[in-house]
Amino acid sequence: MIAPKVSVIVTNFNYGRYLYECVESIRAQTFKDFELIIVDDASTDGSASLVKHLADKAVTFSKNQGTRVASNTGVQLASGVYCVFVNADDKIAPTFLASCVETLDNDPSLSLTYTDFWHFGQSGDTTIDNGVIFHEWDLETLKKFNYILCSALFKREVFLEVGGLQVDFGMEDYDLWLRMGLKGHKGKRTPGYHYYYRAHSSNRTHRVDVPQAMD
Repeated sequence: MIAPKVSVIVTNFNYGRYLYECVESIRAQTFKDFELIIVDDASTDGSASLVKHLADKAVTFSKNQGTRVASNTGVQLASGVYCVFVNADDKIAPTFLASCVETLDNDPSLSLTYTDFWHFGQSGDTTIDNGVIFHEWDLETLKKFNYILCSALFKREVFLEVGGLQVDFGMEDYDLWLRMGLKGHKGKRTPGYHYYYRAHSSNRTHRVDVPQAMD
């Protein structure tokens, strides 16, 4: 069996109300050479029983392990040259994979690429519907704050080389991008609102700091 170019990794914990929408957006990609891996982190809302029907590869934990372990497990299972994490409560545009793969394929010196995103949903009494355009890649700016979502497309071999995700508490991706950059790996912004980040009452980041992200 020929390995896919990309492995899309979704970690799920009690996001059954959003999971179908997330998977539907992944399956609707114009770029088709990918596999979908879903790691369920011991969900209690019934969604653990869904993942094996929705994914090409599925893992269900019997005990909650946290985002770091679930995400690292997904990469270990991955067959793709490139990997990307998609939050189970978010969506991606049909052009997400095609645009990001083109960026990395066109410049072998790159190890990751990230896109702008559309922030939507409801946080408390506030309806959110706005786009966020990120900085171009710059390590010194990245040292000051994280302007890259967890949804960057990255080379699997580089992820493994730097030791994968190593921290929890919502800083998993930031720590990873910093370690990649400090080891000399480079990223690049892929322009366009290719990722849809959902605001809701139970996600870990209720509101993205738009002014800081756009400075």
